Amino acid sequence: MITITRLFVRQLRSVLRRAGFARPPRGQSNAITFIAAPDGLKIRAALLNIAVECTHPGPYTPHQFAVPYGFLACC
Repeated sequence: MITITRLFVRQLRSVLRRAGFARPPRGQSNAITFIAAPDGLKIRAALLNIAVECTHPGPYTPHQFAVPYGFLACC
């Protein structure tokens, strides 16, 4: 299981919103990929010509999954 704080989720949502992920261009997916590894967590998102990667230190069990941007609003 991946555990992150609400503060980190709010910070991540703020960065992604300012980059334009809250309202993607028509036909574009705004999926966010979480990649957990023993050396930390990477969160990646990309649209047309914008890419964002955030890292969160800590030991994590290797796992990868993607969620839509709107999922972060539920946290």
